Amino acid sequence: MPSDKHEKNLPERFVSRIPEFSSIEEEAEFWDTHDFTDFLDETTPVTINYLGSIGETLTVPLDSGELDALIRCAKEEGVSVPGLVHLWVKEHLGKKSA
Repeated sequence: MPSDKHEKNLPERFVSRIPEFSSIEEEAEFWDTHDFTDFLDETTPVTINYLGSIGETLTVPLDSGELDALIRCAKEEGVSVPGLVHLWVKEHLGKKSA
């Protein structure tokens, strides 16, 4: 966890009860067995501006092989699966209109 998250209203030598995690799985296990509300004193309120829906949603049926290939491609590109599909659709539509 970033050390700067505890700067506000906490003693200089504050030690978080939330441990450092070495993996997503380790963090998931921690939060599966702990209640976030037990750590509210270690949090800082934030303001989130919701901009509303950014578009429509489309459900596309894929078989497991297609989905596995899509996930691999997204990981190779360093993007989410929906992000990759969105990029591919935009690229394909751009070629059609050119």
